[in-house]
Amino acid sequence: KLLRTASRLAAALALLLRAWAGAAASVEAPKSGRILIVGSVNMDIIVDVDRLPRAGESILTGRADTGKAVPGGKGANQAVAVARLCAASGVCEAQFVCKFGNDAHAPVLERVLKENAVDVSL
Repeated sequence: KLLRTASRLAAALALLLRAWAGAAASVEAPKSGRILIVGSVNMDIIVDVDRLPRAGESILTGRADTGKAVPGGKGANQAVAVARLCAASGVCEAQFVCKFGNDAHAPVLERVLKENAVDVSL
């Protein structure tokens, strides 16, 4: 869902950038700008439960097959949206500064960002 939202945002921003570039006769859009995003990256773990917990209560899922890992984090979602905008417009690239953890999720998160044309080399 987050990646769909990021994709929609990127498409809308690409349209705005194209309109800006077309309307600004005396201003040329940058050919190779870099947009730097600094923020969080995390793996969201979504677990199905039968009901929401009451105040102070912990609940468990009754199904062993529940649980879905989804890449996320406010900064990561913004970086993907910017990278998609840049790909659609061809005038920029996205660079993302974050701190990857040392758990099993870190390589997956890095791979997903790179697959979405986000530069995480900084």
